[in-house]
Amino acid sequence: MSAAERCGALRYPKGMALSPARKVFSRELLGTREWYDELTHIFSAQAKAGVALAFIDALYENLKIDSALVLHFPKDEGPRLIFSKIDSKRRSNSLDDYFGGNYVLDPFYLRLNDCRDRYVLSLREVIEENFSQSEYYRVHYKAAGLIDELCFSCDDRQSGHVLLSLSRAQGHQPFAAAEIAAVRIIAPLLLNVLGSSWQDLRAHLTSDTEIVKITSELHRHLENARLNFGRSLLTRREFGVIQLIMLGNSVELISKKMNISVETVKVHRKHIYQKLNIKSQAEVFSLFLDVVSSTFYEPNCDPLDQYMRRR
Repeated sequence: MSAAERCGALRYPKGMALSPARKVFSRELLGTREWYDELTHIFSAQAKAGVALAFIDALYENLKIDSALVLHFPKDEGPRLIFSKIDSKRRSNSLDDYFGGNYVLDPFYLRLNDCRDRYVLSLREVIEENFSQSEYYRVHYKAAGLIDELCFSCDDRQSGHVLLSLSRAQGHQPFAAAEIAAVRIIAPLLLNVLGSSWQDLRAHLTSDTEIVKITSELHRHLENARLNFGRSLLTRREFGVIQLIMLGNSVELISKKMNISVETVKVHRKHIYQKLNIKSQAEVFSLFLDVVSSTFYEPNCDPLDQYMRRR
């Protein structure tokens, strides 16, 4: 059943999937009659939300993705789920954790302005290394069962952002360079549709997934915690290292970004672990979320200091 059919109130003619023989969504494919026929079906929808749903359905089939999420990031607030289409059970089960606070460490969330300026970002662009070797992959993506992701972002016309996430689950190949190049070509058209219809999607679509709602105060607390986590206990260099660890960077990439040796990064990391009483990078993420849930918002203050004083 298509997304529009599940919606009930919105109907559009069913688009035709591109030939199974064409395995890669590419620039060449965008010049074919089949793709233009697909666009004809997409834009034959009677409602704005129907056009958006048909476009997402077309990408879902032709890019062979396992989940599509439309998220709204209001200015100075946490994300809201506008629409979801998910075939991966692990991805579906991970949404509560994401909306409950993990989003603040999401590399796409941290690059929303870059994404909006460039229309679409691939995972390899926001991670800058072998993603499968990064801590963010091991702690977050692996738990969600994901292997790759593309994110489109546009202005919500209210000083916030609307983001479309297209993901592939483990067991599939990452997006090919040809697929990403083709996606960049259609991104302006897709985001024009999304920018004009996201409020209609919110009004007409309901999700079976119950999502934790982040209040403005909790969002401020999460952002403050991310920016100040460990500042009160760590040296300046150690604080710089833990900030990069929380962004999912490997030791090697931290070494390059801070212009210090790998061995020096490891020494700093060892001292961080000792001061925080943890044993691995994965525990950094767990401690961060535990600290946020156990403390209250104090502007420009390290919540870890408050957390330690309470224990």
